[in-house]
Parts: sequence; C-alpha cells; structure tokens
Amino acid sequence: MKGAFPRSLFTRLLALALLAGCQSAPPAIPDGRLRLELTPLEASVLVDDRPLLRHASGALLVKLPTGAHRVEVYAPGYFHAYRDVVVTSSAESSLKVALRPDPDMVP
Repeated sequence: MKGAFPRSLFTRLLALALLAGCQSAPPAIPDGRLRLELTPLEASVLVDDRPLLRHASGALLVKLPTGAHRVEVYAPGYFHAYRDVVVTSSAESSLKVALRPDPDMVP
C-alpha cells in the first residue's frame, strides 16, 4: 500500500515507547528525627520554608527526610533565628535555639 505505515516498524516503535515509560521509581529517602528545644516556648518554626505545626509546648520531635534543612524560629518581640541542620537516619539530630529579645519592640 502506498503511503501506509509498515506494520513491523509500527510494532517496533510501539515497543520502544512502552519500554521508555517503564522506569523504576527512585529509591525512597529514609527519614530521620530532629529534636528542637526553643526559647521562648511559644516560638513558631519554619522548616524549609514550611510551617511546623506545634501540638504542645516544650521540646519538639520532628520526622524529616535525611539531608540538609533550613530552620527558621521566630516569635513576636524577638529577632528571627536561622539555622542549617543535617538530619541523618542513624542518629537523632538536636537543635537548641534561644531567640534574642528585640529591644525596639514595645512590651
């Protein structure tokens, strides 16, 4: 047939297209734990620019993917604090942050 697509070529292209889409998923990144001890206790926390929801005051134990993370701690009347932390799956990472009062804030 003139202008017809050869059947064997079509079958080969279809097989290649199907095989190209068959990729295995990347390995899962293991989780680690980060313990945060904050002063003042009512301080808010961002981890990688995402708010961390607090359910209780005192030390926080957060489950995070292993690797480097940016932590921001803030509270009204205090200077913001920024910390870089590396979380590993082999040990619990710990971070203590005590915010400094902002003297220009009216109590």
